[in-house]
Amino acid sequence: MGEGAEAIEKAKFLLADLKHYPELVEPFKGNVGLVEAWEVLDDAGAVAIKTDVNWLTKVDNWTQAGYPANQINKAVSEIANNAVLKAAFEADEVVFDAWKWIDDGIPTLPQGQPGTYVNYLKRKTIYLNQATQGGGPIKYYRVQQAGPNGPEEILSLDGNGNVTFGSSSNDWLNFSTDNIDHARHFKDIDPANRYIIEFEMPKSFDDAMKGDAIPQWGATNNVNYADGVTPQIADPNQSGHPFTTRQWDTYWQSEFQLNVISGSGKIVP
Repeated sequence: MGEGAEAIEKAKFLLADLKHYPELVEPFKGNVGLVEAWEVLDDAGAVAIKTDVNWLTKVDNWTQAGYPANQINKAVSEIANNAVLKAAFEADEVVFDAWKWIDDGIPTLPQGQPGTYVNYLKRKTIYLNQATQGGGPIKYYRVQQAGPNGPEEILSLDGNGNVTFGSSSNDWLNFSTDNIDHARHFKDIDPANRYIIEFEMPKSFDDAMKGDAIPQWGATNNVNYADGVTPQIADPNQSGHPFTTRQWDTYWQSEFQLNVISGSGKIVP
């Protein structure tokens, strides 16, 4: 089929949709963007959403924002075949920048880890939104245990609540941010012997850390891995906001020590 014949065929399909969904007629008047969005959705076989004004507007907005056409097409095809992803976009729990973060960095994740994929996107969306907001220091949490069989005691406190960050035997550190949920989950594995240290970091540090973070799954294959320095989002299916950092002794230990808010440390139940 030649280009002219194909264009005529598409026009017939569009007119058919407008006939069956008259509520589309008014929004489409003079709005070339919605027509182009309809074409993108039609090409993707997104039958369930190509006549939804909200989705047409969303795709048009992505185009107007300058996102690459090939990524918009890929995202739409994925959304059309993934009900969980579609619902997350519709609820504004996932934004295109989060989807692009995965596609740019580790595009094999949706197939390799379908059970955590959308939750990774939701986490990234939260962090993107947080970066646009003001606010004071951010609470961080670290679970520790005395002895050789649990999370080692890398952090220590003095009587004034000052935190000292020690060395790690395996050069990495696990911690969580924002709320204590994940720390409590991890502590409850051995509640008699584990304890939680809470401390605070500046929001600028938190925004930068979360902005650079990549999924833990497939981290070494992520184009943003940066020789292991890049923080990783961990346990996306668990509550809370856990992270892990590699190269603790060679990079992150000094970064945390430099930025931790004096006197903010304490042991919490």
